[in-house]
Amino acid sequence: MPKTRLLARGALTMVALAAFVSVTGATARVRSSDTSKVFVLKLAGFRNSVWVVVRAGSQVTLWSHTLRGPWKRLKWPAGAIPMQLTRESSSTAWMVTTSNHLYVSTDGGHAWKLVPLPALLTYHPKWAQGLKVSSSHPHTLTLLAWGPEAAFQSAKILWSSPNYGQTWTRVTHSAVGLIRVTASWWPKTPKTGLPTTGDPVTLHMLGVRTGYLMATTAGGPFLWRTTNGGAAWTPMQVLGMPKQQEDQGITVLAAEWSDGTGWVTLSSTEGPGLIRLTGQSARMVALPPRLVDGISASLVSAASGSVIGKVHPHWSVFTTIDGGADWQSLSLAGSILPLDGLITQTYRTPQALWIVLSGRLYAGTTTSTKTWHKVALP
Repeated sequence: MPKTRLLARGALTMVALAAFVSVTGATARVRSSDTSKVFVLKLAGFRNSVWVVVRAGSQVTLWSHTLRGPWKRLKWPAGAIPMQLTRESSSTAWMVTTSNHLYVSTDGGHAWKLVPLPALLTYHPKWAQGLKVSSSHPHTLTLLAWGPEAAFQSAKILWSSPNYGQTWTRVTHSAVGLIRVTASWWPKTPKTGLPTTGDPVTLHMLGVRTGYLMATTAGGPFLWRTTNGGAAWTPMQVLGMPKQQEDQGITVLAAEWSDGTGWVTLSSTEGPGLIRLTGQSARMVALPPRLVDGISASLVSAASGSVIGKVHPHWSVFTTIDGGADWQSLSLAGSILPLDGLITQTYRTPQALWIVLSGRLYAGTTTSTKTWHKVALP
């Protein structure tokens, strides 16, 4: 088990505190006529820049700020509700909407362009009930789609595009499995590469050839790996995970990546879990003792990051600089973070941790409770 140390509250330097407050305090606030009806839909960061998609009534807007200066409003496609928002760089971002449209911005969110989907999905839109997108390097996209009968037995198709989605090539598809697809247009080639089991939660390509697919399942393999650009996927053993835990069913909560390393948070009948992924291996990371539920992980680098979760009766932030071998803790009382509700997203910078809790945005450093506060939303 990892060693856990309680940080001294006064460890934060005045310089770091001043820098953090300058971007999250009063000078960075954006006025809102009715903050009680403002909700965070998505949080996405790249290095020291944070994007927040906000809904106020029927209006959805995108806001950004860095470690210096106030919030700035960016462009946002009219009526778009994001399901996936991924920032590839300071300028490039991808977004999948609840209506299964794919958008790209290549100028830092100042303009968004609708990306045409593969022709098969255009002609048969009901088979785009779920989309996941990943970019392994500039201009290259990998797109995963699955159909309306998905219920832990998902028929899936995978495409690749070398030019921001202007043209698509089908890479592989799944076996029909228990769904018994009878559509005349479904691929008839006997060679299939995608797993049928599970509804996909996250798709991530580490490069042109290597990538991961993670799915929530009622039992059986939930983690799959490709080494040939997505043409074939094989189940991957997670070192340290008891077989009965996987067989009883896994709920994949989220995955974050940095420098080719990923952290996957999950839940099962055994409680919360954390997996560390590289291009070659997957292993369970021993979580701090007493951390029982509600966990969410965020990365600064391949070895450095944070986990936040419930250590009853409070939320606690745990940080590591050695890939989870050792943890340091900071307890956040109910007066700082509400004890009810769920944490849906986090983003970590070297100076701060951003948290979306029940649609509200909170921020603070990982070394002092004195910096924590509810962020005023646009």
